[in-house]
Amino acid sequence: MRGMDVLKYRSIIKHVFPILIFLGLLITIRLLWLGALDINNSYEAKEGKISFSEELLDVDQAIALKGKWRYYPDQLTVAREQLEESPTEMDYQSFPEHWINRKSGSFHYATYQLEIDLEEDSVNQLYSIHMPRMPTAAKVYVNGELMREVGNVTSNPEVFQSKTLPVVIPFYVDQSPVTITVQVSHNEIPIQFNTAPIMFGKADIINKYIDSAKYSKFSVLVLFGLLALLSFIIYFIRFKDKILVYFFFLFVSAALMILFDEDTVLFLDLSLNYADSLRIRITVYTCISIFLLLFSKELLPDYALNRLVTVHTILFSLYILFVIITPEYVFVPFTSVLSYILLSTVSILIIQFIRAILDKVNDMLYLIFCTIVVSSNILWANLKYNSELFFDFYPFDLIITITCFIIFWMKRFFRYVIETERLTKELQKSMKSKDDFFANTSHELRSPLHSIINIADYVLHNKNNKITQSDQKDMQLLLTVGKRMSLLIDDLLDLSQIREKNIKLVKNNISLQPLISSVIKMVEYLTEGKNIRIINYVPSDLIIISGDENRIIQILLNILHNAVKFTEKGTVTVETEIVDGYVKVIVTDQGRGIDNKSLQRIFQPYEQAEDNANGITGGIGLGLTITRELIRLHGGDIHLSSIIGEGTVVSFTLPLGEKQVIAQETDLSIVSNNNSDIHAVAKKKNYSARILVVDDEKINYEVISRILINENYQLFYANNGREALEFLHNNQVHLVISDVMMPQMTGYQLAEEIRRKYDLSELPILLLTARAKSADLEIGFKVGANDYLVKPVDPLELKARVKVLAELKNAVTNQLKLEAAWLRAQINPHFLFNTINSILALNDEDPDKMEEVLESFIYYLQTSFDFQNLNEVVPIALEIDLVKAYLLIEKVRFVDKINVVWKIQEDIPVQVPPLSIQTIVENAINHGILKKADGGTVVIEAEKNEKDVTILIKDNGNGMPNEVIQMIKEQQPDQRYGIGLLNTDKRLRQFFGSGLVITTSRNAGTTISFSVPYTKD
Repeated sequence: MRGMDVLKYRSIIKHVFPILIFLGLLITIRLLWLGALDINNSYEAKEGKISFSEELLDVDQAIALKGKWRYYPDQLTVAREQLEESPTEMDYQSFPEHWINRKSGSFHYATYQLEIDLEEDSVNQLYSIHMPRMPTAAKVYVNGELMREVGNVTSNPEVFQSKTLPVVIPFYVDQSPVTITVQVSHNEIPIQFNTAPIMFGKADIINKYIDSAKYSKFSVLVLFGLLALLSFIIYFIRFKDKILVYFFFLFVSAALMILFDEDTVLFLDLSLNYADSLRIRITVYTCISIFLLLFSKELLPDYALNRLVTVHTILFSLYILFVIITPEYVFVPFTSVLSYILLSTVSILIIQFIRAILDKVNDMLYLIFCTIVVSSNILWANLKYNSELFFDFYPFDLIITITCFIIFWMKRFFRYVIETERLTKELQKSMKSKDDFFANTSHELRSPLHSIINIADYVLHNKNNKITQSDQKDMQLLLTVGKRMSLLIDDLLDLSQIREKNIKLVKNNISLQPLISSVIKMVEYLTEGKNIRIINYVPSDLIIISGDENRIIQILLNILHNAVKFTEKGTVTVETEIVDGYVKVIVTDQGRGIDNKSLQRIFQPYEQAEDNANGITGGIGLGLTITRELIRLHGGDIHLSSIIGEGTVVSFTLPLGEKQVIAQETDLSIVSNNNSDIHAVAKKKNYSARILVVDDEKINYEVISRILINENYQLFYANNGREALEFLHNNQVHLVISDVMMPQMTGYQLAEEIRRKYDLSELPILLLTARAKSADLEIGFKVGANDYLVKPVDPLELKARVKVLAELKNAVTNQLKLEAAWLRAQINPHFLFNTINSILALNDEDPDKMEEVLESFIYYLQTSFDFQNLNEVVPIALEIDLVKAYLLIEKVRFVDKINVVWKIQEDIPVQVPPLSIQTIVENAINHGILKKADGGTVVIEAEKNEKDVTILIKDNGNGMPNEVIQMIKEQQPDQRYGIGLLNTDKRLRQFFGSGLVITTSRNAGTTISFSVPYTKD
């Protein structure tokens, strides 16, 4: 305790030295200001006379008319002769000191007279006298002429009326001496004003003196007014804080203090009686004390003397009430209470500030300075009112007080700003740590979730397992719950990415209608058991939007999922409107609706509307939050309106794209077919590959081995990166599958080590992780990964990636020669295997159809492999038969998605290169109409010309990329697009001198034509 006391006293002593310096500066400034006043106090009147030389009057100073005036008590006469004949005895007294300080309990009146002797050079000029404030009724005469009357000067108390008003009286002097006579009268109320002398001088000097004081007060008045206005605006615009209320009324009171100061009333040109003026002054000063105490209490609440402040506030308020409601003869004797009020206010503030200093509150020195200045002002004011010392309005105390307080508040503000910045950085760091925690936790959650989903999928779909129908339903439910958990983890990661602004949109021009149709198909399972219809009113007209296809699907899925989930019966409709370059998507449901309270917070993270009756909830309240942010990232906006019991309307906007360019088409059925193809290829090839799986949890290896159990792969397991490198040092493998987040050595580090020895084609690497941020993808590819999968992976996707990467080594080293490559380019392994699968499927369903297809397939194979000579041409009839066989097979595979229109005769006397028309037709089907969700039409046409026949193959598919056209034109093979068309063009040029003519338009289809001459007989 003693140590603590020593520290507190040291804290106080540390402030003593700057306080003493500040106090010395404060006194020095005050004394310098007093010495610089434009008032000459060096001359005094004697026996009612005073003389001024011309040199004195020319000095730029007002002259105080101090000294002894002739005093005629109980007389109101102007002429000296009458005054001298008065029965009362004449005396010499100072004015106005004698009159103000005169103690009398009854009505009294008198006349004061002063004779000013001027030199001859000083006459015939304009002079002025300034009476700072007349606290009583008065008449002012100059050379016997009445110049100004304030109040009602009388010897009759019944008609007496007092006024308090500053008086400036200009007059012209044409003779010397000048006699100034002041008649005054007053009632029994004591006068409580100071003894400011009357000023005399040339008119311009007096005006300058008055204007100087007036402008000083006006400047401070404007400053106080601005501060009050500022606090008022801040309170109503932003911060509803009591401290701003006290701050406002404090400066309003300070402004009124200046307005109703002794001679500042001149601003308002008010003529107040003495009692009212006194009431206003007392009220204003007491209000300043009240609001100063309340303001300090709110400013430093931990150190305020709360009870003392409350008691004083009540007492001060009662005193104001007492002054206002009582007559002047009652409250005037108690005006000295004001001194106690001011001193007690300062004392309370000092105690509060000392307590704060002892607690080491920053910047308290400035508040101590404010208190010292206020105390100094009070002391000088008492000195002014209780002595013959006179000085005009001193603005620097108020300015210094405001300056010190503003410095205190600004330093505190900037300290808060710095602290806020520090806390913001800590918060950002915390948010980053939280996001990393989400990622790591998601990884840890995904790993067992990955195992659960894939083991359940294996058990459910393994033909060797004999499980009951009830168990199958349970396993299906397990898969559904697992996938839902995976979506929740995705939401957490998406929210984390949005907050970090790491969402990267891959924008393309996309057709909206297929997207909406696909998403509706995805949420149809939610309508099972409900009387709900989902109606798509989106027109089939092509509406092209600009956006990220995957993210737009996510947006639509979130909104439609909510609409269906919270609707028990009725309809859910989807409509679109075109508005100012945007497409507006409107989803309307007839569900239970959302109350206004929930509606206001529905887009906040982790918020969701809850059906109190049914207890319907879902998810963790992130779907709409993520949806809104994704829409805003696309440049659109979302709005939601709802009525309880009637339903909800969600509308959002997305920017329109360019109709002439469609980068992608979304067709889930094609995706499904592709997966089937991959599965078939994997079975048909029956190749062998050695695969190394690296994961710190062996259960993940078991899951992968289960997924690949039907493939002819040999799998090896390593628990960490070191074991993997040691295994690779002694063994050869086709593929490494590695987890990213492992102890000791991460998957990234393992990939770097492998790439030191093997390049991308020599040993492919497939990374598995729970994170799918662009930064992670970039790092993975930089360290040498060939591919990247997010867990839990789809089994078919994993099989496809493994197949492609496992074959990479052999594919790179065993390329076929170009001659054989183009010949068999058209016989796609996927085509062969899927055709065989289709034929097998028809065995049970339609044996006759199977026989027809099998014959066409055999004919197709025989005919294709008969074409061995590059220089050979065949009759067009044979090529047409081949095309028909091919189309029959494809129609069996794709049912109604392929429509063919023949406009060609088989007996046209022309010959064509083998596999020429078939290659173009296959391209039109696979890369044209099958890229669309509903397929399309291929037209095969022959136009007879005079010397040749033009063969045209038209489709209404997606159109052909410009890169393919450029490749054919430049005869530069590009493996990305195959070589079938390139070699067809090459052979046509070789045989007939002209190649393929291609016209294409995005989303409007492609026309490929070539001309061949008639066959000579």
